[in-house]
Amino acid sequence: MRKLILACLFAAPAFPGTITFNGIGGANADVFTTYAEEGFTVNSTTGFWQKGQLFGNPLPSIFSSSATASITITGGSFTFSSFDFGNASPLSGLTWSAAGFFSSIQVLTGSVSGPGTNIFTTIASPNSNTVLDTLVLTANRGNTSSYNFDNIVLISVPEPATISLAAAGLLFAVWRRRRQ
Repeated sequence: MRKLILACLFAAPAFPGTITFNGIGGANADVFTTYAEEGFTVNSTTGFWQKGQLFGNPLPSIFSSSATASITITGGSFTFSSFDFGNASPLSGLTWSAAGFFSSIQVLTGSVSGPGTNIFTTIASPNSNTVLDTLVLTANRGNTSSYNFDNIVLISVPEPATISLAAAGLLFAVWRRRRQ
């Protein structure tokens, strides 16, 4: 029983979530500004973002034809695992970068060239163990006409207060059981 209690106290449960944009609604090329899914919020930060109902991995996605554009993702503490980066053009030259922050301090950075033509590529996080509270994904279109983001995979990390509350409840249950 003690081993179970210790395991519960020190195990930090993580809750995976994938932002698929499935509930985005609207028509292809409608303006995209903000979207919430799986406890996370995605906001258009720079550039002009649109809803992608014709190209996704699977449909829908969000896309931009701005030379450079970024989105910001928030939603408590989380780690960043991956996202799907798409190029619906027959041209190449896309690049992307990630900037992750925790308590307004940058703790994650990474960049790489984008996918080839007419394809989505899953891009892994530069460090999937770094805890963030804000993630900024930026794309540069290079020679292409546009680029898409889809399936942003994040893992929620409970706040220490949440873990403490769960531990207190577990200890109370054990104490009450022993009193009976």
